[in-house]
Amino acid sequence: MSYLYDEVRPDERASLSAHLRACTVCAGQIEEWRTAARDLDAWQLRPRGAESTARRRRHILLRRTIPWAAAALILLGAGFLFGRVASAPIDQQKLIAAIAPEIRQQLLQEFEMKRSDDNRAIHAAFEKLNAQRIADYVSLKKELDTVAVLTDAGLRDTEQQLAQFVDYSQSHSSPGASSKIIP
Repeated sequence: MSYLYDEVRPDERASLSAHLRACTVCAGQIEEWRTAARDLDAWQLRPRGAESTARRRRHILLRRTIPWAAAALILLGAGFLFGRVASAPIDQQKLIAAIAPEIRQQLLQEFEMKRSDDNRAIHAAFEKLNAQRIADYVSLKKELDTVAVLTDAGLRDTEQQLAQFVDYSQSHSSPGASSKIIP
């Protein structure tokens, strides 16, 4: 802000000016601030006399409408009071008896919709769990097949190594020593 109001030292101003030439974001912000400052400088306050004239007009208008508004309010209150007094008393038991079947029917419909929504949600959750169970089963089967293949290959390697060891042992054993070879 001090840059806008020429309150910086000349060397700082030169540095900031160089930055603003290179940085479009900062230059745009400075331009927005300058525009706002020009708009604020151009703003004029209304003369005090104009405000008082408008205030007087409003005061006269209010002075004329308040009695009419009060009269309307009194008539409205009287009409409401007359309607309350003149109307027949409401029999609450009859009203409840008339409304209760309709309310029960609406509640049953809402409960049925909720139950149906809940059933769909439960079914979707079971389907998701079943799909996950199948995916887990397939994954487990693949892993077990891999273990079986690797175990079979390991056993064959071990069998081959044992056969080589037996051949080696027989060839290096003394001619008089008895050796039992288990096939």
